[in-house]
Amino acid sequence: ITNSHLTIHSHLDSGGSRLMEGSFRYSEKMGKPNLHYDVTGGHGRLTVESPKNTSLTGKVVNEWNLRMGSQTPLDLIVSVGAGNADVDVSRLPVRSVEVRAGAGELHLNVAGKYSGDVTVKVEAGAGSARIRLPRDMGAVVDATVGVGSVNVSGLTKRDGKYYNASYVEGKPAVRMQVRGAVGDVTLSVE
Repeated sequence: ITNSHLTIHSHLDSGGSRLMEGSFRYSEKMGKPNLHYDVTGGHGRLTVESPKNTSLTGKVVNEWNLRMGSQTPLDLIVSVGAGNADVDVSRLPVRSVEVRAGAGELHLNVAGKYSGDVTVKVEAGAGSARIRLPRDMGAVVDATVGVGSVNVSGLTKRDGKYYNASYVEGKPAVRMQVRGAVGDVTLSVE
C-alpha cells in the first residue's frame, strides 16, 4: 500500500445463527470482500478476503464485523496485513487458531472453556499483540519477540514457556506459540 491513509478494522466474535454472519464497510476503491465456501472430503472451507489490490492511494476504509456460528467445530486462520484486528474465539468451538498480523494492533481472546486441546499460533510483524488466556482451563505459551518484550500477568515462566495456574500435563489446554518481530506481546489470564 503506497501513499494512503488506510483504515482496516476487523472484529471476529461468536453469536451468529449460521456458520458466519457479518457486515462490511469498505471504500469503493478497496472493493467488496470476496466470500467463498467449498466442501472437500466432508470438510467445509469458508474464505473471506479483501480483493488483491495493493496500490491504493488516498483515504481507504476496510472494516469487517464477523460473527461465527457456535455449533460447527472450527479450524480458524485469520490474516491481517496492516491494521487492527479484534479476534474473540472465547465462545467458539475452535480446535485450532492461526493468526498472521503484519503491522498494527492485535487483540486475541482465547479465554474460553474448550472440550479438548486448542492449538494457537500467532505470527505478529510490527505492532502490539494483546492475548487473553483462560483462567479455568490450562494454558501453555511459547512466546518470543525479536525487538520488544513479552509482558505477562497471571502466568508463571518455567523451562522457557509460560503456564497458567490451571495447567496440568495431559489435560486439555490452550497450547500457544507466539512469534513477534517488532513490538510488545502482552499475555494475560482472565
